[in-house]
Amino acid sequence: VDLSLVSSFDQADMTDALIDPGQEQYLSSGQQLQVKLDLPLALGVDDAIVLEDESYINQINVLEDVTKIELRDGAPDWVQFDPETYTITGSPKNADVGEHILYFNVYGAGDEVIEDSFSLTVENVNDDPVITSSAHTEVLQDQPYSYTFNVSDEDPDDILTLSVHNMPKWLSFDPNSGVLSGTPGNDEVGSHPVSLRVADVAGEAAGTYLEQSFEVVV
Repeated sequence: VDLSLVSSFDQADMTDALIDPGQEQYLSSGQQLQVKLDLPLALGVDDAIVLEDESYINQINVLEDVTKIELRDGAPDWVQFDPETYTITGSPKNADVGEHILYFNVYGAGDEVIEDSFSLTVENVNDDPVITSSAHTEVLQDQPYSYTFNVSDEDPDDILTLSVHNMPKWLSFDPNSGVLSGTPGNDEVGSHPVSLRVADVAGEAAGTYLEQSFEVVV
């Protein structure tokens, strides 16, 4: 960032020279001096990609000309900035997926200030589905049994597939509603193992499932 500081300037003299430091000998007679200073006030921080649930840390390296850096209002809640060490840290979650622009005020030794910014883009990492229901494990003979297999996934656009891995013949499972139901008779008195599964798109492609196993006692 180039900032022009005036060391001597006559408002009426429009022939003043804007030169680089150390080039004063090239001034024409009668010209006043404007010295162009290249102040290292820019943050020098590149845009970055951060993975969901992973820690981000970046310490801004600045030269002596910078006296203070302020993180401006509007930064996401998951971002923290230490004004003493100029360190940016954070650990974004699923809800933070997307681009976030951080705006800063950068102050120089002469109280000059510039605004600078960079972006942090949080990329989604697949989250495994979660089983949110507890199985019903008892039923009386000749009485209807029903249990709804409830699941959830932090990834809002993910597709979940429900399936049954093991169950007795008197039970049936609806993969669309997640309802396991049936009515046991006298021949079904006893304990019956059941295994229900859920997989998201990535899990189904890899052949990995989250399973809930339990026994229904008649």
